Amino acid sequence: MRSFIRHPSDIPIDVSPDNNPEGSPEMLINISHGGLSFRSQASLLPGTIVDLRVNMPNRDTRVRARVVWSRETDNGYDMGVEFMNSADLYTMRMVEQVCHIEHYRRKVRLEQGRELDAEQAAMEWISKNASDFPNPD
Repeated sequence: MRSFIRHPSDIPIDVSPDNNPEGSPEMLINISHGGLSFRSQASLLPGTIVDLRVNMPNRDTRVRARVVWSRETDNGYDMGVEFMNSADLYTMRMVEQVCHIEHYRRKVRLEQGRELDAEQAAMEWISKNASDFPNPD
C-alpha cells in the first residue's frame, strides 16, 4: 500500500521561513505520514523552521514544519519537511482531502459539464476514492 497519494498539483502552498515572513508560493508534491514535499525556486537548509499556508476556499490553513531535505532539480528544488506535531499532520491530511475534493469538482465540471456543490463533490469523491486514501497509522 502507498504511504501517500499524490496531491493535486494545481493547488499551491505558501512557504514562509522564520526569517522571511513574506513567504513564497510553491507547489505541493505530496503529503506522507510525517510531512510533505514541495517544489521551490529557492533552497532552504535542513533544520529551517517554516510556516506552511494552504489557501482554502473558505479559510487559510497554517501549520509549522522543519525542513529535513532539499534536492536540486532541473526546475528548482524539491524539499521535504516534517510536521512539528501530530495535530499539524492531521490538519494537513484533512486539507489534502479537501483539495482532492475541490480538484474533483473542477474536473467533473470541465470533463462532464456537471456542476457539483461542495457536499455533492465530497460524497462522490469519498465513494470513489476513500479506500485509496492511506490511513496515517
